[in-house]
Formats: sequence, C-alpha cells, structure tokens
Amino acid sequence: METVKSLGIKNDGKGLDYFVPQKDNVDLTTFGEQLATRNSQLVTAFAIGAAHATKRLPTDKIIDICKKIETPIILLGGKEDAENGEKIAQESGNHVLNLCGKLNLNQSASVVQQVDKVITHDTGLMHVAAAFQKEIISIWGNTIPEFGMYPYVDESKFKIVEVENLPC
Repeated sequence: METVKSLGIKNDGKGLDYFVPQKDNVDLTTFGEQLATRNSQLVTAFAIGAAHATKRLPTDKIIDICKKIETPIILLGGKEDAENGEKIAQESGNHVLNLCGKLNLNQSASVVQQVDKVITHDTGLMHVAAAFQKEIISIWGNTIPEFGMYPYVDESKFKIVEVENLPC
C-alpha cells in the first residue's frame, strides 16, 4: 500500500474488488442442462490452468477430484487449457462442463461470481474468487502461501493443510 499512498489510496479493510462489465455477464443456464436445472444444487468452478506446469495438478488428479464431486462443475481456463479441459470433462462425467478457451477473463470472472465454490491452483481466478468472497479450495504446487500469493481475504476464511512432498 505504500506504493500507492501518494495517490490517496488507502486499504479499506474490505478485501479486493472486481467489477464485471455488463457486456461480459454470463448466463450459466445457456451452457448446459445440468446448469439450467440447477435448482438448489451447489455449483463449483474449477480453474484448471496455471502459468507453469509445476503450479498445476496432473490431469488424472483433476479427473479424480471431479469424479468425487457429484454436483455440477464448470472448468475454467484459457485457450491453452481447452484440450485438457475436454479430456477432463469427457472422463469425469456429464456433470462437468468445459468452458476452457471459450470465455475471456471477465466472462470467467462472471462465472466465478455465480458459483458457490472455486477450486483453483495459484491463479488469477483464485484472487477473483477472493474478491467475490467465494469459498476457495486452493491447490499449491511450487508456489506456497508463505511466499505471499495466498488469496487476500480475512485469515479466518482459509485454512492451509500441510502435506509432505510438495508439489503433490
């Protein structure tokens, strides 16, 4: 905050803000029957990508996670994640919808804004989810929260589980 202090910017203590332009709002019901008939089901977004391979889970691990979740899952990622997202969706079941490579960043943020939970690696969408105060399950590879990359939220809202052999 010291860097922007001269601009009159102060931390209001309310966390991050993210504003989705109206033109980028996404109607989830147009993307699949499992979302159109959502009713009271929880919907999870899974941001499958990351800038480096060492920051993301192997595809087979993501498939295992998706198979264990019975409610709708929306896969998010860039064009570079589209093929991987298709494989994950095909092998995980019809409750998984692949939107990798189909949305821009603001549209992905709109999806995050509408879901109940976000599973993510250390990515920009993790911070978008923090801005929308979503439940976040973050998976860490070669970066760790101690490096300062954790979501900017009240510390009581996240828990770090220590595991051996990172990245796992």
